[in-house]
Amino acid sequence: MSTLTLLELPGDCLSSIFVKLPPIEIFRLSEICRTFRDLVEDEALWQEVAVSTLNLSPQASSETQFDSWKFLCRHHLNYGDICGTWSELWSNVRDIDSIVMQSDPTNKDLPLKITMNGEWTVWDVRRLPDGAISFHCKGGGSGWSFEYTFRRTDDRNVLSLHVFRTHE
Repeated sequence: MSTLTLLELPGDCLSSIFVKLPPIEIFRLSEICRTFRDLVEDEALWQEVAVSTLNLSPQASSETQFDSWKFLCRHHLNYGDICGTWSELWSNVRDIDSIVMQSDPTNKDLPLKITMNGEWTVWDVRRLPDGAISFHCKGGGSGWSFEYTFRRTDDRNVLSLHVFRTHE
């Protein structure tokens, strides 16, 4: 009885296995060998991952300015966990649904749209070298301006928020 190594399996068999893995692991497979890298570059694989694992629409790639399913999946992995509506608690005053962070795949540089309730202006949205998301906001007639920074902690499932405020 002969044994088969993983690399001797046909590409379609390997792709069927890859698509069952978490997307971050699929990205890591490309670093193992040229065969895996070539398979991971296949757009059909990423379309299946996007639809079956990430629950994206089958038309998602054409509805955005992303030029590939792979890039769309990478975007979802980078920003999916911070998108949503955030509430704040300041000195026992709860500001309900004050920050809305939405995926904006039309912007390839930083595909994230941030809005705040009330008369606040948001600007300078950027990704910091450590992966944190930072932005400035000002408004509401209070004279205060803020710099918010969302950062993943060592526990990748937890986000921390740092706020720096200044008064005019």
